[in-house]
Amino acid sequence: MRCTEDALWRALCAFRQRAPPQELLAALRALEGGGLGPAGQAALLHTCLGSAAAAALPHDAEYVRRVLRAAVLAAEQDGQEVCDELAERLAASLLAGSTAAGCCDGEHAPTAGSLAAPHPAPGWAYKLYSYAPAAEAPAAVMRRLQELQQQAAERWRRRQHEQHPGQPPPPAGGLPPEVATAGDAKHGLLALHLSLNLLEGGTGCREWEAGFYLAEWVLSHQQLVTGRCCLELGCGSGMVGVALHRCGAARVILTDGNLETVANCRRNLALNGLPVQQGYAGGGGGDGGGGYSAGSGCSKQQPQQASLECRLLAWEDSWPARGQEQHLQQQQQPTVVLGADLLYDPVVIPVLLPLLKQVLAAAATQQPPQQGQAVGSSQQEQAAGSMERLLAEEPAVYLATHVRNEATQQQFLSAVQADPALCIQQLAPEPRSAGSSGGAEEGCSADDSGGGGNGGAGSGWVVRFQHLPQLEDARSRIILHRLSLAPPAAPNV
Repeated sequence: MRCTEDALWRALCAFRQRAPPQELLAALRALEGGGLGPAGQAALLHTCLGSAAAAALPHDAEYVRRVLRAAVLAAEQDGQEVCDELAERLAASLLAGSTAAGCCDGEHAPTAGSLAAPHPAPGWAYKLYSYAPAAEAPAAVMRRLQELQQQAAERWRRRQHEQHPGQPPPPAGGLPPEVATAGDAKHGLLALHLSLNLLEGGTGCREWEAGFYLAEWVLSHQQLVTGRCCLELGCGSGMVGVALHRCGAARVILTDGNLETVANCRRNLALNGLPVQQGYAGGGGGDGGGGYSAGSGCSKQQPQQASLECRLLAWEDSWPARGQEQHLQQQQQPTVVLGADLLYDPVVIPVLLPLLKQVLAAAATQQPPQQGQAVGSSQQEQAAGSMERLLAEEPAVYLATHVRNEATQQQFLSAVQADPALCIQQLAPEPRSAGSSGGAEEGCSADDSGGGGNGGAGSGWVVRFQHLPQLEDARSRIILHRLSLAPPAAPNV
């Protein structure tokens, strides 16, 4: 039974990620010991193509045609009978041709008035990624994701009824992407609208391994971002921003230097149900300078009032940017700065480091004074909690880098080590236990900072994206660094 659950879950993840058809078929064949028989064909038709996520975020017609064609050929090669429904779906898809819209063919395309996301333009696609605690069984993961979707559907229907009291309820299965992509800090689906070609859209409109890694790290260390103001540089597709929001960050500022990337990031935030609305985000006018904000509060006591901004930011600009000083002084300054794959070229290092120091310095000016030792607490208790308090409260930068060029990485390290204003610490990679298959690295879960609760210290989980080969292949080459301001030198006596 466990092998069947694993194969079914692997197949569903592969389909949602728009994996090559042969990778999807390998998982479907495993359902029946190697042949694409009735169980595998039914799983493709109903579990993959028939899921709520597939209806809300339809794959492009060409990809589904390739999958259906490969499935029919695989069944025939395996000596299995092709079921009528699979043959009919393939025939309808081929007849519809390349102009067909919908998750597979004209017959099954969304109808007028559908709540599904708009079909991706040529060269673009929707991809969905599942995350969950690394050691959790597939059946438990699928059950929890279904519960989250049901809860999100109920909230959405209730909201629709309140906003449109006289209208009939939406049809069964007629739900928007925000329901299909429900999630929290421990389990969830994350949807991304992505370019399939580097020549179509900026590099930030693609998925990158270091971005997945950094999102995993955020989800595994919720206590470091809950109630805090977080700034991401090079936000790309927005996956880290979604993770920050689901972990209860009080304010999230997503920035990128490419206008098309910023626009696509906003689209992805909406796909994942983040309550975004147009609002002031600082900067100049136009699409790049404006932003989206959700709510207005930044209180640590009310993380549900989180604000969310997405804006254009050139690293050459100072922080805060010209014209934003008064606006930012009235709000919480970023005390957590994140970035994935920022060190793609050595020429960015002299520009990036001054910006990081400016943000950290601005955050340090608003940090509350350190509290004295609590009455009755021992020196041992105070020492035991010192590192946790440091990690949880000190302004810091977290950079995830997929090392492709050792020289560039070394140049960055040399520049940081030569700067007396900065301290750097490598947090990952760390030793992994023998026989691990994408599970927890040592020191990644319960012993970091913060209190209890969902994702806090003592939770014992490490969140992982599920069945994501490109990340697992790159994981050992991704480095996570933490940068902070060096403590001031002691005055000479």
